[in-house]
Amino acid sequence: MPFFHLYGLLIGLAIVAALGLIEYQARRHRVDAAVIWSAGWWVLLSGVVGARFYHVATDFQFYQADWLGIVRLWQGGLGIIGGVAGGMLGLILWAKVRQQSWGFIKTWLDLSVFGLPLAQAIGRLGNYFNQELYGLPTTLPWGIEISKQFRPVEYAHLTNFHPLFAYEALLMILFGLVIWLIDLKQQLNIGTGRLFLIYVGYYAMIRFGLEFLRINRHTVWWILDINQIVVLILMIICVCFLEGLSFFERVVFEPVKL
Repeated sequence: MPFFHLYGLLIGLAIVAALGLIEYQARRHRVDAAVIWSAGWWVLLSGVVGARFYHVATDFQFYQADWLGIVRLWQGGLGIIGGVAGGMLGLILWAKVRQQSWGFIKTWLDLSVFGLPLAQAIGRLGNYFNQELYGLPTTLPWGIEISKQFRPVEYAHLTNFHPLFAYEALLMILFGLVIWLIDLKQQLNIGTGRLFLIYVGYYAMIRFGLEFLRINRHTVWWILDINQIVVLILMIICVCFLEGLSFFERVVFEPVKL
């Protein structure tokens, strides 16, 4: 239980940091920032549920003998892919209740990109304190020591492992900085949905690569595990939408009449 408060604190800091950055950019782009606090609970709650659901679904083997472990959020296990998907669903539901347009949703999805990368990086620090999301053994100087009780049996005699959480955090911070610098130099076109698709595609790409270093991966097809298959599908979807966004909007979204 000692990590409960620290892990929760980091998640809380990640949420506050993201909301603050998104609100700042909303004001810069002359968008009503009050929406953040109105839709926030919908997005946060659905995001947490989605993040936990994705983790349990893709790492179900860890919970087959301990069903109560599914509700122990303080022990870690929040999948970012599920969190983003859940948060997006929460925003769409909120917009539907408030009778907002699809253009409104795309605007806030784009604005979220200014806060999500930093939130991910802060949240990933919780993986360090919970000693999870580390990679294969390494002799590199930045390898981290993992306590014996958190190592797989076959690696019990080794101590240093790749800090996958740190790799992901640094790559997301880099992405966030580039987006901010580009926007400061010349404001990005917010409201098309393209920025959000670029963010999702970028994260899918780095997650695909980092999965090869993951220590507890289970291949389900060829050399790919379930997470790689999911993010590969996401990359294809993002490319398709970026190449033909107007077509998809006309054929798929307009009939929905959000």
